[in-house]
Amino acid sequence: MEAAAIERGLSAVLMQEGQSSDLIVRAERYYGCGCGCGCAKVAVVSAAPCAGLFSPATSKSHLISNGRLADELAQAGHDVTVLELDFLGISETTNSVKKAKKRIIGGFEQATQFKNVLLGFSETVMEEPSFTDEVKGWWAYQNVYNDLCAEFLENDKVFHELKKENFDGFFAEQINLCGFGYAHALGIQRRFLISSCPFSAPVYDFTGLPMPTSTVPFAADMSDDPSYYERARNFLAAVVTKFEFMMLNSRLHKHFLHKWGADFPSPASIASNVDVIFIATDEVIDISTTTLQTIVHVGGLGVDDDVTEMDKVFSNEMEKGKLGVIYFSLGTIANTTKIDNKVMISVLNIAKKFPDYHFIIRADKYDISTRQHAKDVSNAFVSDWLPQTSLLHHPRLKLFITHSGYNSIVEAARAGIPLINIPFMFDQNLNSRAVEKKGWGIRRLKNQLLSQPEAIEEAINEIIHNKKYSDKAIRIRDLIKSKPLSASQLLVKTTEWAIKNNGLDELKFENRGQTTWTYYNLYVILPILWIVFAFIIPTIFGCMPFAGRSRSPSPEIPEIPRIRVPRAPPQFIGYEVIDRQYLQFNPNPLATEPNTVHVALLNEYHDYL
Repeated sequence: MEAAAIERGLSAVLMQEGQSSDLIVRAERYYGCGCGCGCAKVAVVSAAPCAGLFSPATSKSHLISNGRLADELAQAGHDVTVLELDFLGISETTNSVKKAKKRIIGGFEQATQFKNVLLGFSETVMEEPSFTDEVKGWWAYQNVYNDLCAEFLENDKVFHELKKENFDGFFAEQINLCGFGYAHALGIQRRFLISSCPFSAPVYDFTGLPMPTSTVPFAADMSDDPSYYERARNFLAAVVTKFEFMMLNSRLHKHFLHKWGADFPSPASIASNVDVIFIATDEVIDISTTTLQTIVHVGGLGVDDDVTEMDKVFSNEMEKGKLGVIYFSLGTIANTTKIDNKVMISVLNIAKKFPDYHFIIRADKYDISTRQHAKDVSNAFVSDWLPQTSLLHHPRLKLFITHSGYNSIVEAARAGIPLINIPFMFDQNLNSRAVEKKGWGIRRLKNQLLSQPEAIEEAINEIIHNKKYSDKAIRIRDLIKSKPLSASQLLVKTTEWAIKNNGLDELKFENRGQTTWTYYNLYVILPILWIVFAFIIPTIFGCMPFAGRSRSPSPEIPEIPRIRVPRAPPQFIGYEVIDRQYLQFNPNPLATEPNTVHVALLNEYHDYL
């Protein structure tokens, strides 16, 4: 009976997509069993925490996403504690968890600087930054994040409390590697990397796989059929990004060296030796690329596909519109209070062009301008909070216009709703290209909201009148929901398998830690190419500079006899032919050999004698 209860507890979902989150998993030992959470002899009891969620507060959506995971663990019978590092001062007012316990760590001195960096993103979100601006922005973000990590490392009280828990497993996301260093300090051996967005360029560094920059727009935009310039730009941008992360991770490492001594390994090396990389995306949606046995897609965790209930205010709005409803949201980074108010005015003007459809529009709480202008648009409803999952699953919703955040894309995919993607920053461009490539959405540029609203109108008309987009969206939904194993099953079983067997070293890629020089056999190929171009090709075409002179007579140089001139008598006594050679134009032919001179067969050369 007790064993059955234990086995039922093992159906817990151990991971949920989200950004800036580290997940710590611990299993109580049962009857002396040393296996991890998920083996048959793991006691799931309330006397001690079984799981802890390390969740830096970088945005409300991130906290909520992490809370979904914690609540699923708690629902499965685990005693879960969420550790929220309140970088933005939003943890107290964010209902991130419902069943799990939450512990908030605040008082960060660098919190104000972190807020300013994020505010800078919102203020410039409508601009088209240069690659240099993007590098500078990411550098500022990571530097402040590293400083916040350093502050957290000095909290010895929290560290010692976590140390006593004897965790068996640790999950950390890829945006900042602070968590991996922290896990090593805690002595947790089984570690898992979570890529909270599509398989990004930095994650490739932890796998040993080369970045497929010729096909996947990691660092720069590429069309469906990329040109040479697009591929070159993406390649160079990816290389710069790679070196930027190397320098940032080196700076992060210094904080750990300062705290725990010179022998402490770098967080990057720790992340490179994880047992499994969980990609918090769905492979049906993503651009297809190279993969490994230790890479597992778990996109859609925590997304409740059955949620259709909503407040009466929203349900009434969903009944408006003769032909249906169109949902518009730019996410939380594109704060509509900070961006040019002409953007939202343009959106409202677009809504006027489609009177048979009702528009539900998300705007910031303090965006007074949009609300004032919306009063003159009869088919538009504006709110700062919307039950997105319920809206997407409502049968009257026809289209979702989104900023291409991955959570929104996953939710739309699982609901079978076509998209118009307007990417702004981060992974959003990659997400929008993936949707476009798979055929269930249209991509538009953010500046078209102002400069070319007719392009947005054209995209709306295309989707609502061309059934192929909704058909493709439904196919994407069906592919996701009919997969042999769900994301929850993959995550739970893989995690339990790794912890139970004390790691998965046999599946680790041999190339991890190798350089590009070694991976591509460049040290073999380049010497071969040098031999080919330096010896073989010149020999074949007779153009080798040191191949020697030809012994055949030249048609352009007259052939001459070689004769001997006796030295003793000063008078001329005759010629003696020795052999024939080419004429050497020497001003003193007698100096070549004491008794030898070159003469021509023709009379005009006799002056040389």
